[in-house]
Amino acid sequence: MTYRQLNQLYYLRREIARDEQKIEELRRKATSSTTALSAETAGPHAGVSDKVGAYAAAIADLTSDLAVKTEERVAVYHRTLAYIEGIEDSHTRLMLKLRFVDNLRWDDVAAVIGGYWTGQSVRQAFSRWARENLEREEE
Repeated sequence: MTYRQLNQLYYLRREIARDEQKIEELRRKATSSTTALSAETAGPHAGVSDKVGAYAAAIADLTSDLAVKTEERVAVYHRTLAYIEGIEDSHTRLMLKLRFVDNLRWDDVAAVIGGYWTGQSVRQAFSRWARENLEREEE
């Protein structure tokens, strides 16, 4: 596994959150357009219904993309967790779970581990471990 693969779960989470936010924004816009349509008493409504249809199509596309990304996230989660569970050293295993599965910052990882660990020392311990154990990125 590479460092980029370990971080993939983080980026998928961000992508999914962004898509969920966009879907909610489109739903609000579609709702406000339908409210404007029902509030009108005279005149053509084609422009508003076209807008609502465009919002519905965009929502459907994003929802489909979101489902694919969610499935990918589950697969990446299981692959990452399986890799981490295969690490012999329990301290390293805990450190990697907290950072890459639970998505904690290095300072928070240090706080959970306790003792004399700081965010910087945990990050450095990970860097040493990574140099020895992670595959190199192909350029």
